[in-house]
Amino acid sequence: MISRSKDEPHWIHRKYNPSCNFWENEFLALDLGWRKRAGHAWKYAHTIDIDFIGDDVSPDELQKFIIQAAKERKIVAEAVALDRFIPLPNGSDQRMIHIGQFGNLEVFSADPYSIALSKLDRGFDTDIDDIIFLVKHHRVDIPKLERIMQEALPRAHEFDMNATEVMAHFKVLKDRSRL
Repeated sequence: MISRSKDEPHWIHRKYNPSCNFWENEFLALDLGWRKRAGHAWKYAHTIDIDFIGDDVSPDELQKFIIQAAKERKIVAEAVALDRFIPLPNGSDQRMIHIGQFGNLEVFSADPYSIALSKLDRGFDTDIDDIIFLVKHHRVDIPKLERIMQEALPRAHEFDMNATEVMAHFKVLKDRSRL
């Protein structure tokens, strides 16, 4: 999530200067160093892609700027309307992780439990790997994730979630994380 600084109301009117270093231009690309499971070993998987909370149907000016700046550098940037995919868990706003203030942008990582719930919903092997990564790095606690999942399941029909599949993916997560 990216928010503007309250003391700079005209933040979007600043122009992107292609002659400057990309990282200094009010745009932050995070390579979180996600690790992918290879057999039983964890290895660094270097990818640069940016998923940000936004409106994928009607992006605002900042979202358009992020997508264009990333595209110029051959980085995939995609707005994700997380609240359209899953019922956001109670307290998700309070669990966002503050990354930092970069010029006039304040950058947060989405709530790890919301991320984990969306990955349980999709359920790819790489999604389970990502949840295990969050667990191993103390961003997600399996029992708390299970409670959040149980609270979300009654609302699954309001989203494109299949409760039976989400529970099956959670079982795979528990089996693979050896808890």
